[in-house]
This record gives sequence, C-alpha cells and structure tokens, in this order.
Amino acid sequence: MTIPAAPKTRRAFYTVLTTALALVVTLLPMASRAAVDAALAAKYRAIAATVDAAAMQKTVRELSSHGSRVVGYPGERFAADYVKSEFDTIFGAGNVKTETFTATVPMDKGASLNVGGKRVPLSCVWPNLVRTSQTPPGGITGNLIYAGNGSLSALNGKDVDGSIVLVDFNSGLEWMNAPRLGAKAIIFIEPDRTQRGEAEAKFVSIPVAVPRYYVKRGDAAGLLALVAGSRKTQATLNASMPWENVQARNFVGILPGKSKDPKIAKQIIVVQAYYDGMSVVPSLAPAAESASSIAGLLQTARTFKQLGSERTIWFVATSGHFLGLQGVREYVDKHIDDWEVPGPFAKLFGGEKEPKEPIYLWAGLDWASQTRGVGIFYKGWFYNVREDTQNLFS
Repeated sequence: MTIPAAPKTRRAFYTVLTTALALVVTLLPMASRAAVDAALAAKYRAIAATVDAAAMQKTVRELSSHGSRVVGYPGERFAADYVKSEFDTIFGAGNVKTETFTATVPMDKGASLNVGGKRVPLSCVWPNLVRTSQTPPGGITGNLIYAGNGSLSALNGKDVDGSIVLVDFNSGLEWMNAPRLGAKAIIFIEPDRTQRGEAEAKFVSIPVAVPRYYVKRGDAAGLLALVAGSRKTQATLNASMPWENVQARNFVGILPGKSKDPKIAKQIIVVQAYYDGMSVVPSLAPAAESASSIAGLLQTARTFKQLGSERTIWFVATSGHFLGLQGVREYVDKHIDDWEVPGPFAKLFGGEKEPKEPIYLWAGLDWASQTRGVGIFYKGWFYNVREDTQNLFS
C-alpha cells in the first residue's frame, strides 16, 4: 500500500469523466436555466459525444504508474513529458509554449535500517518544515523498540530515550509522544488501510530534529519479530535526503477564438490544471486522485479543438501545485502585467487602454473522486479573497 492511499484509478476516472462533461458544458454559451430549448439540448448531447473515455482513462492510469509525481521525482518528469506530448498532438508542436521555473524539493536518495546483520529499505517522510530525514555520515544508532499506536500506555515500561521507534502509521498525533520522551528517530509501519487525516497528522510545521521514515509492511514483520523479545535490539539508520533545486515546467496550448466579432474573439478563457502529485512519503506518490484534473483539462482541450469556440481559450498545465501553488503563481506573476485592466484613476486621467491580453474567465480545475458533486468556487484556501470583491468572480 502507498501512503496516502491513492483512490482506485477507475473511481478517479469516472469522476473525471462526469466532471469534464460538466466543464465543457459550462464553458459553452448557456441558455436560461428555466427552459432549455431542444436545439441547445441537442448541442449538449453532441458535446457529450466528444468525450473520449479511453483517452481519459489512459491519462489517469499513465500518470499514476511511473513513480512519485512530487516535483523533481521520476513520475513528475514523466508527467511533464506526457502532458507536453498530448499538447503537441492537440494544438500542434509549434503552438505549445513551455515556461520553466525553479522549485526546491526534498529528494529521497535512499534510506535503510541495519539491524541483526540485515538491511531493511526505508522511505523518507516529508521534512519537518525544513529539517529533512538526512542522517549524519555515520548514521543514527539506538535500541529498536515498537510503540504500537504511539500512545503513552503503549510506551509504558519501554526505554524510549535514545531509541529508534517503530510506530503504526495509523497513530494520529500519538506518534509525537516518542520524540517527546527522547526518541532519536521514528519509523512508521505501512497500514492495511488508512485515510487522509492520518497522512495529514504526519506533516510537522516546526523544524524538530527527529528524522522520520516509512517501512513497507512486509519488511516490518521481521523487525517486529526482533523486538518482540526481552533482549535489546540495536539498529543503525542511514538516509540521504538533501534539498535540491530542480527545474519544473508549465505548458500553454492556445485555441484562437472563431467569433466574427474581433473583440469577442480575442477575449481569453483560461482553463488551468496541475499535473504533479503529493504524499507525506515523497518517493511514494503515484497520485491517481490528483491525475483527475489534468485528465479533465486534456479532454476539454480535445473537445474544443473539435467544436471550436467563440473566444480564445488558453489551456495551462502547471507543476508545483503542492509546493504552495508555485506553478500557477509563477505563471501569473510572469504575465499579470499584460492582463491588468485600467483602474478608475487611469480612466480619469486619460490613461485608459485595453489590456494586452484580456482575460475573460479563469477556470482552475481541482477535482477529486470523493463525491459526484460539482462545485464552482470563487476562492480557495490558499488566498483569502476579500468578500467585497466576490462580485468580480460571479
């Protein structure tokens, strides 16, 4: 099992299929909700017929089958090449722009536990703020103990100070008791099943110097057998997890507007989605769930390539979503001057002019397979947009 547990690819696929259809319907001219005329209903059925279920399923499967999609890891490198190839096919190689930016990520170069003459492979857990699971050149040595769910009662009678502690992944925040009692390092044991909240409880927002790791359940069985007796079991941890600057890529594909009215034709609709993934164990992030959004973006691009649009549509695929929205922030920061609409003072003093790139609508896709519902939101959790501006997002 991989943490956090990626949803079944099929479940993610069906959600992508329904949400993509909702998106392509939404972006086309809409009739009154009160009464949909027969011609428009027929047009929507024609839109539904453009959805390529096999292509969307392929995207979700491919992007979740080539390793971790944390920025800089093999799966994310594959995903970037995959999205670029799909964009080249849809828009033509000469019509796809690539923009790069530098991202700083913790790179898991390998970790292991040496005990009883055997080497057990480990994966590094996401850093404690900036403190990674890197060990000194000689590693970390201590007695290996098992703490169950990490509760104080599970630790009762155990010599925790200076030890390396095995603890169940499904321990909530109880695992923190071990470092409070002096543990040198924590090793989480892969569970049979888990939920998002358990993974979220393993992110630490202060740079506490307690390296943390993750061991597969099969490898943990032998370790649990070793520590079951009364004799002390000494073990040594070695790990390399440096911070590295890596190059990440955003891609932009453009479909020109076909309206006969030049003003409408040059108005821009942006459809944006991310193709990277995230996990509390960076090297284990196939991120099938996160593949939903980019699969929907590619399907929307195929639909509008086939049907055309009155307005110009930019399809923007970004990386670095889980690094503080870095990819889309880098893209916006680079281009926002060309999107600026003149304010009231510019109009008052004769400085009014049309923006170089008039953004008519921005639709950022962030989909999940946990519900069949479709929501349209004017703000998320990262930036708290003021309530007095929400009319601008209606």
